[in-house]
Amino acid sequence: MMLFPAKIPRKINYPSSWECISRNQSVQKKLIDILNEFGPTMYGEYLLRVGPFSQQLTWDKHSLRKELNILSDIPLNPGNTSGYVCTSDYHSLAVQEHGIDAILALHALDFSSDPHTQLREFDRVLRSDGYLIISGFNPTSLSGLANLLPWFKHSPLKSARYFSALRVKDWLSLLNFEVIHTEYLAGHNLLAKNQKSKVLGRFESLSFLRSMYVIIARKRETPLNLVASKFAKIKPRLRPAAAHLNTASRR
Repeated sequence: MMLFPAKIPRKINYPSSWECISRNQSVQKKLIDILNEFGPTMYGEYLLRVGPFSQQLTWDKHSLRKELNILSDIPLNPGNTSGYVCTSDYHSLAVQEHGIDAILALHALDFSSDPHTQLREFDRVLRSDGYLIISGFNPTSLSGLANLLPWFKHSPLKSARYFSALRVKDWLSLLNFEVIHTEYLAGHNLLAKNQKSKVLGRFESLSFLRSMYVIIARKRETPLNLVASKFAKIKPRLRPAAAHLNTASRR
């Protein structure tokens, strides 16, 4: 499979709400069910929600005390907003280093012109052992195929990047993230409004053909230990020159 460059010069518009996704209510419900399995294990002070999809997802079964929403523009319809809302560039987050305990970034990479920089920003603001939750569109799914067709050119999802889960996990491994869970969902075409239920049932059973995936990872930091040199125990056979000078002067 041919890989296209991750960084592109043009800017991509992030959709403003879940309404652009077909059957978005069932998709959100499945996402919440997946997150609820790991939410009770997430402890700390701050949960960072990046983008409108993350902001509007009604998920509160976690042990984090406060929430911070990062958006590129002030929302006209805030929806189910909880916590603080601030505007910032997604590639340069207005958050201090190591100040976040968990990040919820739903489809943030799909609408990023430079996903490598965005992942490095997540790594910068996330504390050690913090959680990173990423969702993306599967390029080998019905939605990935529909994205190549001209029939859905007016859909906001047409501009999505469709990075594969394997590629995203490879990027995370380079940043020393440990992927603890990966799951595929949404076995239908996210771009089409009307779809037959019989066809959907067949694709629901094939995980690699589902239109979305969720990756839950933890930031790992290994401390650097000093290793003693193997020559440290060997005593020098020659004395320093200063010692010879002191002995000669006494004589």
